[in-house]
Formats: sequence, C-alpha cells, structure tokens
Amino acid sequence: MGGYGKVGVTLPRFGRLSVLLLPLAVALVQGSALAFSPRATLGSCGNGLIDSGEECDDGGICIGGSNAGVICHGDNDCVGSGVCVAGAKEGTSCVDDSNCPGGLCVRCRPFGGDGCASNCTTEMDVPVSLVPGQVQSGQIVAGTSGAVVRGQIISLPVPLQGSLVVTAGKDRDGLVPIAVRVDTTNYARVPIGNLACGCLRGVAGMTCGGTLFEADGITPSADCTPSFTAGARVCAGKNPCAPVHGYGNSASGTIGCGGLDGVDVGYTQDCNAAIGQTPAPAILSIGGSGPAGSARLLNTATIGVVIGLCFGTGDAYGPDGQFCTADDPLSSQGTPSTLPLTTGSASGVVVNANNSLGLSIGPFSMHGTTFNCDDLASGKASGNVVGVFPACDQPTAGDVVMVSSFSMMDFISPTPTVPIPTPTPFVPLIRGDHRNPTKARQSCQVEWRVINPNNPSDPYGLPSNKQICEDGDLSCDFMPTDAGVCEFQVQVCLNNMDPALPACTPKGISTLSIKSPKPDHVHNPALRQLLQDDLDALNNGLTHLLDPNYSSLGYVFGAPLTARQRTLCSQPFPIDVLLGGLHKQSVTLKVSSMDASPNPKRDDSMLKLVCKSHRLP
Repeated sequence: MGGYGKVGVTLPRFGRLSVLLLPLAVALVQGSALAFSPRATLGSCGNGLIDSGEECDDGGICIGGSNAGVICHGDNDCVGSGVCVAGAKEGTSCVDDSNCPGGLCVRCRPFGGDGCASNCTTEMDVPVSLVPGQVQSGQIVAGTSGAVVRGQIISLPVPLQGSLVVTAGKDRDGLVPIAVRVDTTNYARVPIGNLACGCLRGVAGMTCGGTLFEADGITPSADCTPSFTAGARVCAGKNPCAPVHGYGNSASGTIGCGGLDGVDVGYTQDCNAAIGQTPAPAILSIGGSGPAGSARLLNTATIGVVIGLCFGTGDAYGPDGQFCTADDPLSSQGTPSTLPLTTGSASGVVVNANNSLGLSIGPFSMHGTTFNCDDLASGKASGNVVGVFPACDQPTAGDVVMVSSFSMMDFISPTPTVPIPTPTPFVPLIRGDHRNPTKARQSCQVEWRVINPNNPSDPYGLPSNKQICEDGDLSCDFMPTDAGVCEFQVQVCLNNMDPALPACTPKGISTLSIKSPKPDHVHNPALRQLLQDDLDALNNGLTHLLDPNYSSLGYVFGAPLTARQRTLCSQPFPIDVLLGGLHKQSVTLKVSSMDASPNPKRDDSMLKLVCKSHRLP
C-alpha cells in the first residue's frame, strides 16, 4: 500500500475524567492526505463567476496570510502565505506548491455549507442519525457509534448517539465535498455511571490564519474560536482569525466516488519506559487507498465533563439544571479540538508502555465503511468513519490507545423520552464549618465538593463537611478493588458565590495556608506516605484552579485572588483514607485563608473524610 511518510506529533496530557471521552475529540495531529489532483478539482472555483462545469460560485475565503478570513475571488486578493490543500501536509501554512507535496498551496479557498459546495456545485442537506452505540464484551459493536479507551488492563467503552446534517455537493471529477454546519449537530449526553456526565458539541473552529498547522507541519495554529477563547485578540502579531472549515461549519471533507487514497491511518507512540521521562512524539503514517465511497473528513468539537449525574444544581448545569443543554456555561463545555476521521482503517499502538521496557499496548484497530454516492445524490447517507490515537501517562489509566466510531444512517426522529426527574443537588459546595449558613460571613472563602451521593446532610439541611464512605462502595470509593483504602474524589473551590451562604460575599483571597494533614506528625511509614500524597494533592489543587471566565487558560490560577475572581475550582483530586482493620479511620483537610478586604478576615475551612469497613454497622 502506498504511504505518505511519517511525522512526529506531540499529543497532550489529559485530565483524570476527560480521558474517558478523549476519542471523541482531540487536537488534530496531521492533516489528511488525499491523492487526487486538487488543481482539477479547484479549477476556477472560487472566482465568483459561474464558469464551465460549475453550478454556482460565491467566492472563497483568504486562508493562511495577513488578510485571512476576508472574502476573495482569487489568490491575488489574498496577502502573504496560503494553505496546503490535499497532499501529505493538508492544512499546513505554505508559501508555494513546493511546500505541499501531493497538493497545492492555495490562498483563496472555497468552502461549502452555504448552498454552494467547495467544488462549485449546488448542495443538498442530508439529515442523518448516529447508529446508537451498543456495548458487547467491553467493546463498541461494529457499525454502531462510540469510543473505547484501551489500556494494559482497562477496556472502557463509551456509547454515543445523536444526529447531524451532512451538506453535500455534487460529484465533480469523482469527488463529492461535504460539510456539517454547527447548528445541525445534536449529540446526546453520555452518562458514565454515577461518576460523570459527558457532552460532545460541534464547534465552528477558527485559528490564526485558518490553517491547522504552522509552516513546520507540526506546530498547531493558535485556536481563536470565539467564546471559547479571546477571539481575534489571540492572533495579535499573527495572521487574523479565520475559519478552519468555512464560516459556521464544524466539519468538512471529501467522499471519493471513484475511490480515494490516504484512507488508512496508523499511529505509534513510544511512551518512554524510563520513569519521569517525557514520551516521544507520536508518529503518524497515512497511506493505502479505498474503494468508491471512501471518505476523509475533519471534525471540530468540544468535550465537556461534569462530575456527577447529568442533572443537578451546580454552576456547570446552567439554570435548567440539565447538563449538555444550550444554557450550560462555557466553563463546562470543554476546549475546541479537531479530529481526522476516515472510512478506511485506523490503528494505534504504544510501545515501552507503563514504565515497562518492551511492553506494547495494541495495536488496536477500527475499520470504517464506505458511503454510497448514488444514495447521497438522492438525499440518503449511511457510512461509518473512525479515528484513533495513542496517549501516554493518562491519570488512573496509564498509557492507552483510544479508538472511536461514528456510524451514520438515515435520519430517525428521536423517540420521546420519559420526563426527566426534578433536578437535585449531586455535587454541591460544602462549607468547611458548622455555623448557621444564614449568618456565616466568611464560609464561602474556601469550600469543597466530594462525590458522595449518599452522605447525610448537616442539621441545616446542607451537605455535611464530614463525609463518610464505606470501603468498596462504588458511589464514593474510587479505588474499590483496593481493600482497606477509600479513595475520595475532592474538589476545592475558592472565593465562591454560594446561594446557600447568603451572608457571605466573596471579597477575594489574599493568602492561604494548609493546616492539615500533617504527615510529619505520624510515625507509621505507610500512613505517613499516604498523608504526604494527600497533602501534595491538596496543595496542587489549591494552586491549580480554573477561572470560569477564562476557562480556555485551564487550571493555572491560585491565590491571591481578586474579589471578581469568583468560584475558582480545582480539578477533582484523590484523597486516600487508610482503613486499617475493622476500625473507622479519617483524614482531615484544613485550609486557613485571609480575604482581600481592607480589613482582612480569616476563615478556617475543614473537610473530614471517613472510611469505614462494610462490616461495621
């Protein structure tokens, strides 16, 4: 099979819960390599005139240069660099065709999704549903939709369902361009037991210049997607902010009615067996060819994850109390990223995995199925696109290979569901004291969240700051297979707007200090190490907070905080409590804070985590 060479790609490290949903969205690694003649396909399409063989022509958009994002009618309208169309460096910034092996360097690029396809044929909207994911023996059943995280031990399936509209042009030179408008994507939320709820959303991705990569073909172009980032301000000193798929589109691609090259994708990553060493870049290879109906496309989406059930009263759920709806705040919607998908094969493997020289995980593969161009022309679409990538050093999961499948069928109207239960609190804020909540003036300075749905309330009807979990209880012990240890999942939140504390107005945080745990006061080596790990986890949480107003910056904030930096929370972190025989044992987290008012007030916030044997009454 033919190949397009290999390129090194650095894949990101993801959070403890996000890894469950990674196959659905991840930063694009290397653009598609389609072995057709882009010159024959583009021709004069995009010049604003309806030429021979065209049904429409509404111009193009400048991509890659200093006036990226403006409407154009030819490369002469665009200034500076362009973008590689097709070939081994699809989506890469370029100066001329020599930078684009197998493709062209284009400055004025036509897009579809607006009634006129990128090959200047009129478009048709084709509604499709995702074949609902089915799980069998820990795998997503072939021909259904979902993702599987595969590690040395784990095999975690995440089924998917939803609908979208494929906007397709007509066959020209054996190719049918397709686009997906962001406002037509509708994916169902994904419950992950009682641990978390995930949400996949299509996004009209934009970057500085509208390219996927800088000129080296590896460095991603800076994301400037409005709302999720600072928008055009991200591109100060760079090329202007411009769309990746055309304005309003979340995906774009091509179906080869006469076949398509470059449809087999393979990834290999050396996770570097030496502990503490940085994994090597992932190596991507693209090659092979597919029969009629083969497709490759790029899809931009976000993955949002909320700790707990898919309904509740926390900030992440929005006013309607439901996750994965239009009123969810941006802070819970995730970060835009782009994933290449194919009807061919996708295979991935990690080597020297989990700090073990010579240990390989995989290869794991998934195969897509082709579309039928005749059906597409008549307004029907069915096919299956797949994706895969490796990821090293994932929290709790170790080194993994993740595969995903989006199986499309003719649109089926969603079946009405039973009424959703009245939203109830699941992971609310927990004040760290026992004061009357209507009179507490400092209790909102430092608060907690603990995943523990069955814990009783305090005398005021609020979540108690004494959290009790039974060893092995899956609803609160996140290390159920390790008898004698309860692993709680905890968040710490600072300077909070908490409706349960009406007398407390956030005034900022000037200083913080941890009063407990105190591993140095313990003589037992095992317990001392456990408390040290707990102390480190708490300290890391306090210094790595997410500002909901600047969620794209990630978990980088810490004290001091201003009065306007409200409800900054850490990621969930593990706190282990060693049981020790049949006795209840506990770990106390205590943080002392000073607010940032002219007359600073101190507050001590305490959280007691108790692990008890299931044999105790």
